[in-house]
Amino acid sequence: MAWQRGQGGQTPPDILGEFGKMAPQLPYRRLVTWTLLFTGVILLFIILNIAKSVYTDWLWFDALGYRDVFATRIFTRLWLFFAGAGVFIAFFWSNIYLAQRLAGRDEPSVLPPETILLIRSLTRVGIFFFMIVFALVFGSVASNQWEHMLLFKEAQNFVDLTGAAISDPLFGHNPSFYIFDLPFLRFLQTWFLGIVLLLLLGAVAIYGVGYSLRGFQWAFPKTVKLHVGILVALLALNVTWSYWFDINELVLASRGLSGTLFGASATDANATLFSLRFMMGLTSFLAIVAVASAFAKHWQVPAGAFGVWAVAAIVALAIYPAAYQRLTVQPSELAQETQYIEDNIAFTRAAYGLDRIETRKFEIGEDLTADDVIGNSEVVDNIRLWDHRPLRDTYNQIQFLRPYYQFVDVDVDRYLIDGRVQQVMLSARELAPENLPGAAQNWVAQRLQYTHGFGVAMSPVTDFTEEGRPEFFLKDIPPKGVMPVDRPEIYYGERSRSYVIVNSNVPEFSYPTADDTPVFTSYEGDGGIKLNSFIRKAAFSWRFGEFNILISGEISDESKIQFARTVPVRVSKLAPFLSLDSDPYMVVADGRLFWVQDAYTTANRYPYSRRIGNGLNYIRNSVKVVVDAFHGTVDFYVMDEDDAVLKTYERIFPDLFKPLSEMPPSIVDNLRYPEDLFNIQEEVYRAYHVTDARVFFTQEDLWSRPSEIFYGVPQRMESYYVNMPLPGETEAEFLLLVPFTPLNKPNMIAWMAARNDGEHYGELVAYTFPRDRQIDGPQQVEARMNNDPRISQQFTLWGQQGSQIIRGNLIVIPLKGSLLYVEPVYLQASTLNFPELKRVIVVIGDRRPVMEPTLEKALRVSFGLAAPTPIGGEIVARPIDRDGTVDPTPVPTRSPDAPPPEELDQIIEDIEALLERLREFRAREN
Repeated sequence: MAWQRGQGGQTPPDILGEFGKMAPQLPYRRLVTWTLLFTGVILLFIILNIAKSVYTDWLWFDALGYRDVFATRIFTRLWLFFAGAGVFIAFFWSNIYLAQRLAGRDEPSVLPPETILLIRSLTRVGIFFFMIVFALVFGSVASNQWEHMLLFKEAQNFVDLTGAAISDPLFGHNPSFYIFDLPFLRFLQTWFLGIVLLLLLGAVAIYGVGYSLRGFQWAFPKTVKLHVGILVALLALNVTWSYWFDINELVLASRGLSGTLFGASATDANATLFSLRFMMGLTSFLAIVAVASAFAKHWQVPAGAFGVWAVAAIVALAIYPAAYQRLTVQPSELAQETQYIEDNIAFTRAAYGLDRIETRKFEIGEDLTADDVIGNSEVVDNIRLWDHRPLRDTYNQIQFLRPYYQFVDVDVDRYLIDGRVQQVMLSARELAPENLPGAAQNWVAQRLQYTHGFGVAMSPVTDFTEEGRPEFFLKDIPPKGVMPVDRPEIYYGERSRSYVIVNSNVPEFSYPTADDTPVFTSYEGDGGIKLNSFIRKAAFSWRFGEFNILISGEISDESKIQFARTVPVRVSKLAPFLSLDSDPYMVVADGRLFWVQDAYTTANRYPYSRRIGNGLNYIRNSVKVVVDAFHGTVDFYVMDEDDAVLKTYERIFPDLFKPLSEMPPSIVDNLRYPEDLFNIQEEVYRAYHVTDARVFFTQEDLWSRPSEIFYGVPQRMESYYVNMPLPGETEAEFLLLVPFTPLNKPNMIAWMAARNDGEHYGELVAYTFPRDRQIDGPQQVEARMNNDPRISQQFTLWGQQGSQIIRGNLIVIPLKGSLLYVEPVYLQASTLNFPELKRVIVVIGDRRPVMEPTLEKALRVSFGLAAPTPIGGEIVARPIDRDGTVDPTPVPTRSPDAPPPEELDQIIEDIEALLERLREFRAREN
């Protein structure tokens, strides 16, 4: 029975007891006021914090000349935020308003009017608070989709090598549909799903509270049921939309062939596709049922419809595809999957640029002659004996000069020196302020005084001194060497992680002199943001949490703050949509220092393409970024004008990218094919060099990257740069190379090279070996080195002296139908990271391994033009003639204290005889 005041002189029972009497007196207005005030203070702090970051970033982008880039990002995010929040408020408020009207606010209630007034007031506040909070949430989520929205708006089509638009074989969509369109449309679907769920919950809550206040009577009128039914129908239509996405994403799956087939499989195309289309029709029908149920008298109709959907989902989406796979596909899997395997191969090769690889035969010829190798100075003088890790340790011992300098990484490149292209290794001498003496561990020293690194060290890849140390093309402070470095200061680099303030009243330390007299300087470059106002100082003081920026008297109006100084951070801040190579490298050009950062456009939704490691399945080295180490300028140069991802971003940010023709020629000459991209391509190519679906299905021609011994530990061979002519060509060029062996077998089967010079830049060439003969691979060559008595005896002798033996990277050089293997050997004291290059091991074809103090001597000994250096002996070697001929006169070398060569040869023969007898004995025992 519903109670109503004034009816028959009766009043409703006090069902709330004492709380009911106290309710009207609760200070809810004061509580609401303080809550709103506290919330306002928090929001103001959040807004100011965001404004501080936006303001300082605006200044940073403007200082680099990319204000329009930042404006595009920030204004797109702003209007998406307000659009998202506005749409949510419009839907939510309309839904709540309708629900309150339909709930019948003037209906009789079991509660006193004062209590009803209190509940309604708190409800209004709660609804408003709930609406504002979720408007901020939905607005923020929409704002975070700024990139997907712009990609959807500016999407460009992918084209093949002929320039024709690509289409997937199942639905006929261009890959841009899956990469640019679907992510944004999927976001809209999930975003609206969240809104519909909140609308449904809000309506149910309003109706539940309203009707419970009238005595828990649940006889809802048709208008209420129709409102709820429409919301449920919207929910069902959203699920229908979700099934549409599932259909289109079948080409992005990884099913079939035990999960190794990427893209749609036979089961996907014939069973799953049918099931998803059936479920789309079923959920669309359920939407109609949800609306019609408002006019039904019983709840069994909507409940039965939901039950049918649940059963159909299990049968259609799980049982039927599994049965089809087991009963139809598996009995004749190759025949069923051939078409889809071919699609997977074609699209994977296109996504990784493998369809551009030129395949050639590497014909194994006669053994190399001495003139082929020793007389080929372009090859011999550019064989890399120094590995980047030992050389970095050596640089940090003999070229760091002061403890506050550090070499972070060593890069390989080539330069025109003395009229010849020579392969070099170089590293930047960067500042390590944490290594400053204790007295300098203060804010002034680390932020105002010690601001930059200084110069580079550069050495040829092959040459070293008698002590096993590198020769230098550039060294010391100020830099001295074969090329000028007029601006050696490094304000932006690989380890410049903290901010600094230049042009302050504190003179900047530039470099030390031989007598420890410091040379000071004042920054003359363009990098940094002027701190010429209180607002700027306050904003940066807040950003970096450093009050000194605001109050220090050492900072003048001409002072500039430099931050985001690390090359990858600097590039990512400007273009977060680019993936960066792990190794930015230094280039010396026109007397200045530049960093070159390789940047990639990537995707993880390219149809039918295999995914690797971090989920990507498309990659292009579309951009080269050049960062000036002194000025900090950042220039983005387009390398791949046909890349659809880059073309889309060019439309979004037209002022960000420059054509390659605008890059200084001195830097163009030092562009390298990036190792990270090459390693990804060779990883995929190991399986996708196969283009025959039947061979791919059986997995019988898989390749692997061979192993080598480095620092005494087996590891995968690294790809490496080498200066040599390709087989059949005469001009030496800078190549990035990697060998291949069959999977789980050690013999060599192929090698792949990326070209780096001139018009051939970016071309990939793969050479395959004859299948009718066995060719030793790196692991087998390493075993031959380990088994050689002279080499093992020398290693044993060094080990007894307490030295650590470091075997460097094994370099494989294909040369005139044969293979030349070179491996450097370093010695390092156990107490100091100071490796010295002491020996070079050479293996030519099937010849026995030779280890000598220099590469030239090793080559001579291998060809019988010199006697081996005695165990423990020193080198007195004759230099190689550079006119292309070889002096055939043997050059005997031995230490004064070494035994005569004939005695040593006899000892070696005796050892080999004993080893042979031991092997025969073990064979008989087995």
